[in-house]
Amino acid sequence: MTPDANSPTPSGGPTTTREARREVRRRNVFTHLIVDPEFYESLDVYRPGHEYTSLATSLLPVDWRVSQANIWFHCFPPFVDIPLQGWKIHVSATVPNASEVLAAVVPICVAARTPFKFIVDRQMLFLTNSKSWDRGAAGKFFTIYPSSEPDFTELIERLYHALASFEGPYILSDQRYKDSKVVYYRYGGIVTLPRLQPSGLVQPMIVSPDFRMVPDDRTPFFNPPSWASDPFASQVVNAELESPSLKDGRYEVNEVLAFSNSGGVYLARDFESGDTVVIKEARPHTCTDLRGNDAVKNLSKEFRLLSKLAAAGVAPQVIDLFQDWEHLFLVEEFVDGLPLHAHPATLSPLLEYRPSRTQLQNWYDQVLGIGRAMAQAVATLHAHGVAFGDLSPNNVLVLADGSVRLIDFEGAYEAGVDRPLHVVTAGFCHPSRLRQEEVRFVDDHFALGALLLYLLFPMNNLLSVAPRAHEVFLTALQEDVGIPDAATELILALMDPTEETRPDPLAVAAALERPETRRLQPVRSRAVRTPPAHAGNWLEALLNGICSYLLTTSTPSRRDRLFPSDPDRSNPLSLDHGAVGVAYALKTVGVPVPEAVLRWVGSHEVTQDRYAPGLYSGMAGIAWALAELGQPDRALEIWRQAFGHPLLFRVWDLYWGAAGCGLAGLALWRLTGELECLEAAARIGEILLRSRTEDERGCRWPREDGSIPIGYAHGSSGVATFLLYLHLATRDRRFLEVGQRALEFDLSYSVPTRDGYRSYPEDTATLHIGMPYWRYGSAGVGTAALRYSIVTGDPVLRARLEELIPDTCRKYAIYPGLFTGLSGLGHFLLDCHQFLKEPRFLIEALNVARGVRLFAVERPGGVVFPGNDLQRLSADYGTGSAGIALFLHRLLRGGANPNFLLDPLLHECPGGALADSSGHVGRLADQAGSLLSSQEAKT
Repeated sequence: MTPDANSPTPSGGPTTTREARREVRRRNVFTHLIVDPEFYESLDVYRPGHEYTSLATSLLPVDWRVSQANIWFHCFPPFVDIPLQGWKIHVSATVPNASEVLAAVVPICVAARTPFKFIVDRQMLFLTNSKSWDRGAAGKFFTIYPSSEPDFTELIERLYHALASFEGPYILSDQRYKDSKVVYYRYGGIVTLPRLQPSGLVQPMIVSPDFRMVPDDRTPFFNPPSWASDPFASQVVNAELESPSLKDGRYEVNEVLAFSNSGGVYLARDFESGDTVVIKEARPHTCTDLRGNDAVKNLSKEFRLLSKLAAAGVAPQVIDLFQDWEHLFLVEEFVDGLPLHAHPATLSPLLEYRPSRTQLQNWYDQVLGIGRAMAQAVATLHAHGVAFGDLSPNNVLVLADGSVRLIDFEGAYEAGVDRPLHVVTAGFCHPSRLRQEEVRFVDDHFALGALLLYLLFPMNNLLSVAPRAHEVFLTALQEDVGIPDAATELILALMDPTEETRPDPLAVAAALERPETRRLQPVRSRAVRTPPAHAGNWLEALLNGICSYLLTTSTPSRRDRLFPSDPDRSNPLSLDHGAVGVAYALKTVGVPVPEAVLRWVGSHEVTQDRYAPGLYSGMAGIAWALAELGQPDRALEIWRQAFGHPLLFRVWDLYWGAAGCGLAGLALWRLTGELECLEAAARIGEILLRSRTEDERGCRWPREDGSIPIGYAHGSSGVATFLLYLHLATRDRRFLEVGQRALEFDLSYSVPTRDGYRSYPEDTATLHIGMPYWRYGSAGVGTAALRYSIVTGDPVLRARLEELIPDTCRKYAIYPGLFTGLSGLGHFLLDCHQFLKEPRFLIEALNVARGVRLFAVERPGGVVFPGNDLQRLSADYGTGSAGIALFLHRLLRGGANPNFLLDPLLHECPGGALADSSGHVGRLADQAGSLLSSQEAKT
């Protein structure tokens, strides 16, 4: 069964734009974790082994050109033209047979004088065949580029015969040639034709017969363009079923639960019993390693272990194991439970505004109950001689009665029976685990402690770069929640590097029953802490440490990036993840920007074919920051390109689109005095007015795919903010009126929080999920609502603002950064303090800073913070240290919000709705003295 052709979702992909974007993000992060243990790094800087390249070059004539790019090794014969696009051949291989496949393929390509490329080394081949690799690109060991269709048909036939004895993974994006197990083909681009997207990322394109550029879709199923007729259509061995049924119709697939490169997981009906069941699929030759493991053998092992544990009550009951077509399928009972990874967001009162002691104790009782159930399940597993090996939140289901079931036994290990298998999850195994030959019970002990930590607060990914970070968070939870000493000591013992000190699961279950573990300790209220006058010292030290690190971590010798950044970086200079964002942050906090940084920025040509027009990801933001950095001429040159960019009106929002470019135009008008910038901003405003969609909820600007985002960065709140500033600059009330309607649209989609306040979803398709952040959520919507309430004096809007503010008042969030983390919440609270003049907002902002401090990672050069996903360090503006520095600096020094707003226009609005146009609220460190405890000051 090829699941993508037979599942209820034929594309096999996520069902919403949001899910699709997060799936792309997940794959992007995965590839950026491979090269460097400290920073997110592109595979472009990967240094390969030589086992494949040495063999290939020994088989090539001396006049062939070779080069490495990303994970590929390219081989070109002299004086051969490469077609723009056409039919290309892929050859798959496994780690054990790759060298033999290479030795067979290279001479054929040399004889045909046909260019080709192959995966550069064994590690990369293993990863591209692994469970986590992008299914649309997986399985391809060789890519071969015939110069014409006749050459293609001749060459593929030769390869078919030469490789008849080999087997490899099925390449989902391709069509199999005849009955070969390794030779495949697809139609697509050969010479890269990248088309820039408004996000700054590029999409590969091909050219249609009528000379239109169309996407070269890399789908995980054979999908040639309409004009490309399959030359072997009559010879295709159809591996696809006509209906989503298995085992001669006994099982009917109703829903896809998950897809990975190794196969799918499906919800199905068993017509023999009438029950709903879960079916797991294994594709042959995926997840292969040198020990002889692959997905099929791992699934067979899982069947054996589930059968062995049938009476133990710790895993789903196994029902069936069968082969359909070439794939193996495991059927097990459907267990109606909540995955453990959903528990912190679903149950934790740390995400509430003012949880009561009763709420905290009830939550803590749930944590202990789940912990006891997990410990007892692991003890039972060990009593049957099985180590789980990959105990993580994805592999535990919590049932309504509080019991648990362990799922996904592919990493499990029965000593003396199974081959060792390194299936691990970051944050839930000790680093020494990767050096072990076998999985041991003590590995599960460590994971049990990590799961208890996760239930208290899910910061486990941070352990990848800060192995003792859990100690910091446990101490904070003791102070803020009253987690008992006995509980923290138990977790620390389980996660101790010294294996002998880790208690066994039965001892853990017993410890979680003891009175000294079960009752929360008293804590002091944040509101009554009375520390000394100089309690801002730790903030100052933290800010200085960040600045010191930023100055020492630049790499001017590189061209792709200057500072370590998030994987989503689309160009070297952008505000969000590029060099200009960091330089702007340094200048704003009062640190002289090194000349080497400015030279590096100046050495990059900014052109429309490489840079999108947007504010945070492209030209408009680069121009604004350069003007702030004292380079108005270059700023104007780049901004003019942004305003004339062909992609400008593909997206309307503030982050990527037209509204952000317009906001930058207003900023450059104020910074340079150039009236053309104001006029251009007004033209953008006019186009926004004409292009809006309006109904009873208000105004919005849907995306090209029809989705409707909500919030500041991508939704109507951000557009409304630009229109408000444009109204103040031009005195044109139309911009104010449409902006109010745009804000009303986002406000109308508020969702209630568990404690009765309001939060905001990311888009209109995910209305049940509210978020507090700047990019998506309450802080972003609040950024717009606060400014409209100041200008209009609308008491209803002021009341709506009060409903969302509590959602942003939190010490604990998953990330510390500016866009989707604590620092963005802190800026919004400082906005409230600045404009509404109430000390309570400063108190909350200080509490946010205490939460940010928990994520700080010390390095020899200073202090640095993890980026989104927490698995690597980031210096950038949007997710890393630079953006955090801006929040801490503002907390210490006061001043207007530096996150690319035009608040001086608010002070100039008619009627004097605001006081002092400087926006300076005084030295907040002095005010902080009455808000921090003496213990915090010492810390």
